Amino acid sequence: MKRLTALLMTLPFAALTTMTNIPANAAARPASIPSVRPESAVTPLTPVRVVALPGGGRDYIYGIGTAEVHFLVPPHGFHPLTASAAQLAEYGFQPRPKGGAALTAWDQTMANYKSTPVPSIALGPQVTAPPHASTVKESANSANWAGWLADSTYQEFVATQMNYTQPAAESTTCSNAQQGVWTGLGGWNSGTLAQDGTALPGSLSSGYNAWYEYFNSSSNHGPTILSKLSVAAGDSMHLYVAYSTTNGTIDFYVANNSNGTSQSVEVTGVGTAYYDGSTADYIAERPSCGSNCLYPLQHFSTFSTSTAEAETTGGTWIPISSSPDPYKLLMYAGSTELAAPSSLNSSGDGFSTTWYNCN
Repeated sequence: MKRLTALLMTLPFAALTTMTNIPANAAARPASIPSVRPESAVTPLTPVRVVALPGGGRDYIYGIGTAEVHFLVPPHGFHPLTASAAQLAEYGFQPRPKGGAALTAWDQTMANYKSTPVPSIALGPQVTAPPHASTVKESANSANWAGWLADSTYQEFVATQMNYTQPAAESTTCSNAQQGVWTGLGGWNSGTLAQDGTALPGSLSSGYNAWYEYFNSSSNHGPTILSKLSVAAGDSMHLYVAYSTTNGTIDFYVANNSNGTSQSVEVTGVGTAYYDGSTADYIAERPSCGSNCLYPLQHFSTFSTSTAEAETTGGTWIPISSSPDPYKLLMYAGSTELAAPSSLNSSGDGFSTTWYNCN
């Protein structure tokens, strides 16, 4: 994730290029598609159309290159706990696990759901492949990441999820300080990454925000800021990123369990160009500001992470500790430690991350 500028405004509606007929009994949602204000040098999302979904919700569709981005909004009265598997898929929700601890965690997350806002989005600057330093067994020093990796060294993972307490931005002596928390697939063994998360306010960002992005070594898309999904310090957040090996689709899901709102985003037509399933990542980051440039790390004290798990190609959710090669990442600027995670908890799916220095 690169720096997030102060683009968190409500964006005006634009006329549709194309639109399907909306049935009279459809949910009371805007029938026009919100426009996007892009940052310079970012491939913009182009408003395309609104599609009425069979269940009464709507799909707000944007174009980006040869791909399409779908913001899926369920109808009023929808709730994931009572929805069928088909309805969950229709509205882009994280699929219901078959049973066990994974189902219990899913039920706890979805019980908080209240609504999905109509999209209001803006684009932040491009990102670069995350730099990292030399590794040692079971740990690594990174210039911009602190957290844990589930590392398989081959394409084992197709989805990742985590819960965490949104850290608070605290006072710092470093100017232009920034920080983000995210989960994603890839980015460590290659320059390909799909991720979603939240960011702290700093001198370059006007407030807490949620976002998603995906990129590879030749093309960057995002971060796309989900302006209608409100985030505040102390909120209980849930993140989910999934890649479909069947149809080349990326699914992003961000939920604020404290206020019951969530946003589902589906990117179709990407093929394998943005998929790296060799790692699942659970990260606190200081964003990059250009070639060989990293912003100072915004002061965030300590925050906790739980249910940090990855789904294998076989359909099994595993904690970080059960991955072939779990890695602990410590963030350093030269010899100065900026942030570091704790050891994994007894379940192998949770840890805390602590800030030490801004630069």
